[in-house]
Amino acid sequence: MDKSRKHGVFSMREARHINPKVKWILIDYALEIVFKQMNIAGNRPRTIDSYNYIFRGFCNTNNIYYVEEITIDTIYSYLEGLDVSQQTKKIRLKTIKAVLGKLYFNDWLKDKFWLKIQIKVDTEIKAVA
Repeated sequence: MDKSRKHGVFSMREARHINPKVKWILIDYALEIVFKQMNIAGNRPRTIDSYNYIFRGFCNTNNIYYVEEITIDTIYSYLEGLDVSQQTKKIRLKTIKAVLGKLYFNDWLKDKFWLKIQIKVDTEIKAVA
C-alpha cells in the first residue's frame, strides 16, 4: 500500500506526539488504530480478534507499554517462554509479524527487524508404501 495517505484513520502524522516528553506511542492506542484499519480494509472480525489476543499476550508477557519497546529480543523472549508446539509458535510469530508490519506501515517503527526471525518446523517423512 501507498504510505502517502493523509486522511481518515490512515492519517498517523499527528499520532506521533502522544507523549510530548518522550514522543513514544502507547501500544493500546497503536493497536486500536491498527485494528480499526484492518476492519475498514475488510479483515474478518475473527481474524482481528485472534491478532488482538496473540499480540496483547505478547505485550503483557514482556511488559510492553510503548511501540518503541518492541525489539527482536522481546520477540525471542516471548517465543522462548511459550509452552506450545513448534507449529503453534510459528503461527504466533506469523501473527506478531503481521501486526508489526501494520505498525511499520503507520511509521511507528523505524525498520523491519522482525523479518530476520525464522522458526523451522520438522516435517514428518512418511515411509515408502
